[in-house]
Amino acid sequence: YFRDLTCPERAGAAGAARPQATLSPTFPMNKVLGGIALLTLLSAPLAAQQRGDVSLTLEGAIDGLSGGVWKMVGERHNLGLKVVARAADVENDDDQGESEVRALGLGIASRHYLGAPKPLRPFWEVGASAGVRERTVELPGDDELKVDGKFGAARGAVGAEWFLSPRFALSGSVGVYGEYVSEDEEGEATLEEPSTVAFTTGIGIRIVL
Repeated sequence: YFRDLTCPERAGAAGAARPQATLSPTFPMNKVLGGIALLTLLSAPLAAQQRGDVSLTLEGAIDGLSGGVWKMVGERHNLGLKVVARAADVENDDDQGESEVRALGLGIASRHYLGAPKPLRPFWEVGASAGVRERTVELPGDDELKVDGKFGAARGAVGAEWFLSPRFALSGSVGVYGEYVSEDEEGEATLEEPSTVAFTTGIGIRIVL
């Protein structure tokens, strides 16, 4: 059975028998886009926390400047690999002028957070570092003597991190820093006290990847 749609009467009758519904093409699309946007906003903080196993830090302290890469190995335990650097002026052992010290090394650190994850997270941390250093000694007559050496250091601290967002945090800490220095002997320029222990404070930032 075929309808002759070329006939206006039959075409009109066929059209009347099968009315066509009119839908707004923008109505379902708006609903879909709105739902996607809402889910994205609600899931962004959770997704950031789930991806927050790796982070970068930049910290400044009395004992030097360090930049690190950290990896969470549990809900409360963070392990870090650091590059440490220091440039400072220190008094000579003979009380004659100052020496300029420059040091560069690698370090490891273990940071343990107290309590469940929350914006303000207290922690305790231990770490160690080792590397090379150069001490420039001022001599009479505007002369200088450069003394090469090596160092090993250990650090323990307590502090807290304040997460301003899931991906960014500020930190502050206080602790104890100990260092042992071994230098090439250069007569009177040799250090009389190769080991030092001192209190230290530091501030830093953490960026979660």
